[in-house]
Amino acid sequence: MKENQNRLRKHCLLVLMVYILFIVSFFATGQKQLKYDQGSVINTGIKNESYLEELENGQKVVQESIVGGKYIDYFEITFGTFDRTDLVGKLDIQLVKKDSNEILYETSLEMKDIKNAVPMRFAVDKELEVQNGIVSLVIMAEDTLPGKSVTVMTQNANVNDGDNLYINEGIISNTGLCANISYLNSAVYYPVLLPLGIFSIIALAIYLYCLQDANLKGKKCIGLGFIQKMYKYQFLLEQLVQRDFKTKYKRSVLGVLWSVLNPLLTMAVQYAVFSQLFRYQIANYPVYLLTGTVIFNCFTDATNQGIYSIINNASLITKVYVPKNIYPISKVLSSFVNLLFSFIPLLLLAWFTGLLPSASYLMIPYGILCLIIGAIGLAYILSALMVFFRDVQFLWSLFTLMWMYATPIFYPIDILPNFMRILMKFNPMYYFVEFFRTILIDRITPEPLSFVVMAVSAVFFLIIGNAVFKKLENKFALYI
Repeated sequence: MKENQNRLRKHCLLVLMVYILFIVSFFATGQKQLKYDQGSVINTGIKNESYLEELENGQKVVQESIVGGKYIDYFEITFGTFDRTDLVGKLDIQLVKKDSNEILYETSLEMKDIKNAVPMRFAVDKELEVQNGIVSLVIMAEDTLPGKSVTVMTQNANVNDGDNLYINEGIISNTGLCANISYLNSAVYYPVLLPLGIFSIIALAIYLYCLQDANLKGKKCIGLGFIQKMYKYQFLLEQLVQRDFKTKYKRSVLGVLWSVLNPLLTMAVQYAVFSQLFRYQIANYPVYLLTGTVIFNCFTDATNQGIYSIINNASLITKVYVPKNIYPISKVLSSFVNLLFSFIPLLLLAWFTGLLPSASYLMIPYGILCLIIGAIGLAYILSALMVFFRDVQFLWSLFTLMWMYATPIFYPIDILPNFMRILMKFNPMYYFVEFFRTILIDRITPEPLSFVVMAVSAVFFLIIGNAVFKKLENKFALYI
């Protein structure tokens, strides 16, 4: 008894310290995501329909766009090189505030460094107010040679009202550059979240104290019963997780390496099929694709394993008393051990493509924890229903297939019509996938809304799953 009290005290202290570290890291790495809200992306260049003529020496291309926000975030331009390797010259690029001719951003770019039909992003790392006005994206060619210069991709379908394209002062009607300008709106995240973060630390500390006090005095407290069961059956849970993990690779030559190879092979097949369709619209498409594949496959594997957790342990359930919810938990945890191995090729691919680690990596454990909690909740529901209805396994397999195609794993959300983009906001897996993509590709902390939606989704599935499981568990022995 005293041993469990000491263990609970140590674990409570550890949880509190980890949570404080998370809150501090959240505010330290959030930066502009906590101060501003993401606005629309204007002039969305999602369809490369044509090209301008080859940029000549001294030629000036200007794209005017109406910006509705207050601060510029970044802009992207898509160039065409026709895969030539002998490019000569450079481009001077500016983002200018039209009413005052104030230069918001400028840079020079060697043509030899430009990739064909790949959007090039330029981060505007200053807080520059644009007063809801017109900004001009100016591209000037210098030192070019005929046949050895680049062009700029254009579009007709996504030109916004009020946007104009000029070439050497001459206007080009109904045409726009394949360029994106992303802006931010003022938000109230920081002044609201900071006191909430402090309050949540105090509330957690009080709860953990009440938990220890209830355990010491033999009183009831929310979550205490579950913790006591986990302490009592910790050895069994560890053995079940090890058994599931070892059984998965039993008599396999490569063994655990399949956890590394499987997402890579899946990504390779999908990349071969979809890269020609979407790689021009998506920066760093291999990492984009592999991130979605790893996260969604881990989630589906955990829930698919969880479906069979009760019926596959029928011999234990009918002979020995063990809390039945241990079985779906063990299946989910063993699947997430595979996720840790799957992260190895994902991180290596990100680093190989130039996406070096950033402070935002500190947020990765939060995403994994929410994914585990949500998967456990769904495993509760599926494993309980599977005892009474064997059709659940087939229905869930079909549902996850549809869910995968309804989640932007291998395609950009921009290709969807507006009503489908709105519906996507109700897809929890969209937030999970985008959460990890923001960390790995954009190398920044995701927006606060992602944290909230992920936590709410995970807790919702857990509460519903636990309620369903408790209601049905006493009947398991009669049907398995």
